[in-house]
Amino acid sequence: MIINDKKKEVFILHEYGAIGHFRAMENLTHEQDITSYYYEFSVTWYLLKSIYKLDFKLFKKQLVNISFIISLLFTKNKKVILAIAPYDFRIVLYNFLLKNHSAYYFTSWHDWQGDFYPKRIFSNFLIVKKTWKFFIEQRVKTIFTVTQKAHDSINLKYNINVPISIVYHSFADHIFKIKHQHKTNDSKSHSLSCLFLGRLEAQKGILEILSVAELLKDYDIGFHFIGTGILEHTIIDHQLYNKTIFNHGYVNDKGILSDFLNQSDLLLLPSKKINDPSSNTRWEELFGMAIIESMACGLVPITTNHVGPREIIKHNISGFLISEDDMVNQLYNLVYKLYTDRDLLQQIKQNAIEEAKKFTSASLAERWSPLIHN
Repeated sequence: MIINDKKKEVFILHEYGAIGHFRAMENLTHEQDITSYYYEFSVTWYLLKSIYKLDFKLFKKQLVNISFIISLLFTKNKKVILAIAPYDFRIVLYNFLLKNHSAYYFTSWHDWQGDFYPKRIFSNFLIVKKTWKFFIEQRVKTIFTVTQKAHDSINLKYNINVPISIVYHSFADHIFKIKHQHKTNDSKSHSLSCLFLGRLEAQKGILEILSVAELLKDYDIGFHFIGTGILEHTIIDHQLYNKTIFNHGYVNDKGILSDFLNQSDLLLLPSKKINDPSSNTRWEELFGMAIIESMACGLVPITTNHVGPREIIKHNISGFLISEDDMVNQLYNLVYKLYTDRDLLQQIKQNAIEEAKKFTSASLAERWSPLIHN
């Protein structure tokens, strides 16, 4: 028996349950008195892990996920947002399960034209390719993308006749905000605090930041690192002979992280692209939460000109986009310039705060409106 489900509910089926990606959607559904439910479809590994670790809580969570997935067979008319990476072979299953439901697709993937994508297992099978084409072109009612780049790329790949809404990511503006008003009007301060936030790995530009810290060690400029990774010990070693370098480890608490941001002036994210055909590895910075959270707290972002940052930052207005060529010299010049030109620093800080307001959940909520109307 098929149960007709017309309740005011929306179900998000995500590989790993990234609830924070749907903050703006929650803002809209709350206004419309719609209840949201989150489930994960990547259950096999975690089910086995829960049994091996005797983790009852994790085991119970997977049973709940499995129960929901099975329930799709016996119900209809649910609003289901499927967040699945291209070209995951599991689309064959979920395309079938969603045939009696209102399906929506959510993606942050920015390059649908090339031969690189996250999920490669069975991706070249004809049934997988055909199912993806059918799902995107005929099954879904709306496609939600995180960036303009993702919007343009998927639109070129497929013949799409449904709305495509760019929803971005929103940040928790009740946490990430200016806590000290003097931060944006203090042009007389003589110190500068630079912050890196993320994985402490070579591709994130850690060594380049350390090089800049060495060049500027005689100035009142601090270089702070928050995160964890294989280069953490390298940072600790540099602390021994450079007193302007500070390692804070991983910070999980969002409130404490906001405090760190409010004590900082610049966000340094000089990431380097990875393009290794031999291992089919390609990477660049996508739409980063760290950038918009930092801008909301009054930091000036200095990042490499990757696909994600350039959709957030207006170069020379709300931050700076640098190339990967001679990054150390570019970073050095910008940090020193903002250290010496306090009026410029304060102006760009204010611009960054204003730019971040575009990414609050309230500002982005309306972009999810096709979920209500389609």
